[in-house]
Amino acid sequence: MSGKLGWVLGGALLVALAACSDDSAPSVDKGLGGDKGVGSDAKPREASAKEQGSVDQGGAKLEAAAGGCASGFAGCTTFTDGTAGAQTVSFPGFDYSPKCLRVKVGQAVTFSGSFSAHPLEQSCGPATVIASTSSGSSASFTFTKAGLYGYYCTLHGTASGSGMAGAIEVVP
Repeated sequence: MSGKLGWVLGGALLVALAACSDDSAPSVDKGLGGDKGVGSDAKPREASAKEQGSVDQGGAKLEAAAGGCASGFAGCTTFTDGTAGAQTVSFPGFDYSPKCLRVKVGQAVTFSGSFSAHPLEQSCGPATVIASTSSGSSASFTFTKAGLYGYYCTLHGTASGSGMAGAIEVVP
């Protein structure tokens, strides 16, 4: 009986070791200030679709360099007009306010809230404007190119626009 038990335990150990040393397994970056391009095994990892400028949203590619987000990103079909004056998107809880904002090219938008509780990241857009932000309580970004820009909380939303996410429409 002990011979069979040893064989079973030895086989399980080999399977576990093989799983740990599988170079083809993708590394997981939780977006919490992690490895910035290096997997947990200290080998370079492939850039994610988002890092390469596109995110798959239910079969529709969101191309950062090819015109922005898919229409209706984050459920935004109408936008709060913020084309006059300074604009702030606040997030005291689990929603952005306003969630869907329209501004003009050259206008800055300030995000105000706890970035440690709600890390901010841009998911799509015609240019990279919204820097990944995970600390502090205020950050401003100036939009210099027209188009639709999507953003989300990396803890409570998704890059495809569900959950805690919003959009900024930049008009000429």
